[in-house]
Amino acid sequence: MNPADCPPKFTKLIAVLAVQDHKKSSEFYIDKLGFTADHVSDEWIMLQRDGARIHLGNCPDEKPASETGLHNWFATILVDNIYALEKEFSDKGVTFMRDLKDNGDDWIDFVVQTPDGHRLVFGHLKK
Repeated sequence: MNPADCPPKFTKLIAVLAVQDHKKSSEFYIDKLGFTADHVSDEWIMLQRDGARIHLGNCPDEKPASETGLHNWFATILVDNIYALEKEFSDKGVTFMRDLKDNGDDWIDFVVQTPDGHRLVFGHLKK
């Protein structure tokens, strides 16, 4: 079979965020959310935790995410144990915009807001 005939499959999402001070912003992702930095430069810090990647671009002259209203919702990260993650974040002093919530038959989530004002959802599919 010709590889071009196979349907394409998305394999990973990498979120790219403009932040005012990428070095200061990365401290939240590292200290509070458990990411590690695998690339640091004057322009970028690239963070990873398991299969989730977030790239922080240093953009001191751009409008902060906190001023963009609902446009500051940028990603949902699916996790396999939402209860353990919520406890981990609580123990590290992460502030929740919305506490852990069961949204019906198949979805549980919570929302955190970064110091820059980006909102990040952590979710778990029950099935």
